[in-house]
Amino acid sequence: MFSLCIYQSENNCEELFTPVITDTGLCYSFNILGREDISYDHVYNYAQYYRVPHKIAKHFNWRSGYEEKIGVDAYPRRAIMAGYDHGLLVYLKFNEQIKNPTCTDFLRGFQVLIHSPWEAPLLQKHSIVLTTNKTAVVGVEAELVQTSVDLIKYKPNKRKCYLYYEGSLKHFKIYTQSNCVLECRTDHVLKQCGCVEYFMPKFLTTGNNTTAICGNSLLECALNAENDFIEVQKESKIKGYDYCDCKPACSSLKFSAEISQANYDEEKLLRRQGLTDMEAKGTAWTLLHIYFKEEYVTALDRNELHGISDLISNFGGVLGLFT
Repeated sequence: MFSLCIYQSENNCEELFTPVITDTGLCYSFNILGREDISYDHVYNYAQYYRVPHKIAKHFNWRSGYEEKIGVDAYPRRAIMAGYDHGLLVYLKFNEQIKNPTCTDFLRGFQVLIHSPWEAPLLQKHSIVLTTNKTAVVGVEAELVQTSVDLIKYKPNKRKCYLYYEGSLKHFKIYTQSNCVLECRTDHVLKQCGCVEYFMPKFLTTGNNTTAICGNSLLECALNAENDFIEVQKESKIKGYDYCDCKPACSSLKFSAEISQANYDEEKLLRRQGLTDMEAKGTAWTLLHIYFKEEYVTALDRNELHGISDLISNFGGVLGLFT
């Protein structure tokens, strides 16, 4: 799938990308945390998936970020500078001769998801679709949402978010709304069918037994359970509560992307790949370039609209009008 990968001084695709299992099948992730950092030891992972060459996060903490004065020697990899010249360049190769009728939505191209390194990637709801025979340029902006210490005294239902020590999950070490929903979705399918889908977190029990994966005979049950899960979620929201109780994390990192696509010069591309027209027959490429638009993260504070001091001062001001 990868023909060329370049990020700063690295150009080894196998080291830059980690194979992961998602709700659309096998994908490859850049800069994701390894299995030791994302999930607990009881979670079963297929042998080579979610296994990053760096093993563990290096000089990095998901709550506080990177340690000071560490330079570029860190994982997840740092974007030291913003701009097109300092991004990730990937040549994606698509074999047009392989036609699988079960592929999602008859997609001819690639799906790309931009997410935080500690989040299990799910592409069915949030992904960018890139067509073949195009150059795709994706400019990314990061937004850090933090919560004021003044809100800690409030209960989660009033605060509308979970602090890092409040949102406890069974399978994932780090709470995010997406990880929470995936766990809730997994429990719903397991309860109705006695098994889970291939991409869902699974318990590794004594004797190397795992939570059963829904085989061909139970695929219809799993599909019905997924549809029922959506309906139950909708109904709960209409009634004013959340079936999964998956509030947003009080501190979270979000990304927004601006995408542009254009044609590329096929003759120059084949020369760079060292291929003839005959050798390239049946193959299509997508040239993907992702970079940060700004060198700084936009920081937002979640704060109370009116504190007790505001109410007292306003009340005093109103009384002052009648004296």
